[in-house]
Amino acid sequence: MVAANLTSMFGRKDASDDKSDPASTEDAPKVSIAFRLFGLHGSALLEMTLFFAIALVIDHFGMSGNRFWDLAPHPFWFIVLLISAQYGTGDGLFAAVMASALLLIGNLPVQSIYLDLYSYLFEVARRPMMWIATAMVFGELRMRQARRTIKLAHDLEDAEHRADVVASAYRSVDAAKQELEIRVAGQLRTVFSIHRAAKTIEKAGPGEVLLGVTDLVRGVMSPPKFSVYMLKDGVLEAAINQGWMLEDGFSRTIEATGLLFQEVVGRQRYLCSAYPDEARVLGEEGIFAGPLLSADTGEVIGMLKIEDLDFLDLNLTTIDNFRILCDWIGTAYSNAKLADEQRTGVYLNADRTLMSATFFDRQTSFLASLAERVGFDVSIVILQVNDADELDEETSKAVATALNACVSRQLRTTDMAFDYQRKNLEYALVLPATPLANAQIVIDKLMTEIRQHLPDHLSDLKFTTTASALYEQSAKQKARTET
Repeated sequence: MVAANLTSMFGRKDASDDKSDPASTEDAPKVSIAFRLFGLHGSALLEMTLFFAIALVIDHFGMSGNRFWDLAPHPFWFIVLLISAQYGTGDGLFAAVMASALLLIGNLPVQSIYLDLYSYLFEVARRPMMWIATAMVFGELRMRQARRTIKLAHDLEDAEHRADVVASAYRSVDAAKQELEIRVAGQLRTVFSIHRAAKTIEKAGPGEVLLGVTDLVRGVMSPPKFSVYMLKDGVLEAAINQGWMLEDGFSRTIEATGLLFQEVVGRQRYLCSAYPDEARVLGEEGIFAGPLLSADTGEVIGMLKIEDLDFLDLNLTTIDNFRILCDWIGTAYSNAKLADEQRTGVYLNADRTLMSATFFDRQTSFLASLAERVGFDVSIVILQVNDADELDEETSKAVATALNACVSRQLRTTDMAFDYQRKNLEYALVLPATPLANAQIVIDKLMTEIRQHLPDHLSDLKFTTTASALYEQSAKQKARTET
């Protein structure tokens, strides 16, 4: 836009170059009466008619009737000078001719015996020639002024046009500058967002990796709409979708028979709608699509798809960033899944200093069987951190450490704390030989102690606790125990 405006500004021809003689187009300035007759201004004809009529009436009724022949200067000088100075050469010459005609027609003086023929003709033609010469001189002066006025008007119009173009170009440049400033500021914020998201997906389980993918994709590409599909039972299923609207027709599952599935999963192609052949594969599904590859086996574990992107963000750098993003997410997810598999059967979750979720299932099964056999109650308390999705890994570790310290200090040696992992930042306490009615006492002691062990910046954390019975003695078992 800026280049076009500058081209139009400097490529525009000057108004004075479009015509060699301004007088050929308009030889007089604009007047109140704009009509013309035979090339003469209507107002000039009206003024001449009125003047000559009044003058002749005065001459006929108030003077000698010789049309002011003996009067010097002659009254007709006034109209000749006025018309020439006001309307230019053409109207001035017409006024001079009219004055000469009205002076001479039917009013030629008698030739004196003292004048020869040439002297007589000179005496008769003296005033008409002077009027015509004066009309030409004053008329041309007026025409030069008119041409100058016209040129100045064209120059003013051209200058105003140039000023408008420059102002428009300035506004465009200023808007581009502001947009660049916003982009630079956004990129600075993006660096920190990418750093935080990278920490999240590099140090988490598969589920937490998917949660961190949202911030990572927004930090790298800032797409209004995107989705992550995971490969399950030979079908791509949408695990994450951001920005989707009800009216969007994006597929939540992509079958193996689909062309998009075959290209992304089968051929492991990165697709971009900027290329016609790849746009046909994508159809209405989006702008980018690429496979998420396992770091160990190289197999496809899912797909990243960008459904919407700002036009200015679509460039070669964006295509490269999309490839890197797919590789990054695929590697992080496969590593997290591998680490999660390796943690299966591990007694202690080293990241959170609590017993692992896998051991929770085994231990509760054992305690339920033992309680039924021996005859004692077993209660479970689930502790969940509210708004856990907004917290980072360091906060998760701090809560787990505080919980472990509370269990060690306040609870019995038989009570156990587990990293529950059914949801993000969710923990479980198993309380053997504790009836469900007494579980609330344990919860109150636990929450008081946790508040004391949490760092100051986490004092506003909110928790939700739920107590349930893993096993309750029957009435007969209770009576037998009491006996």
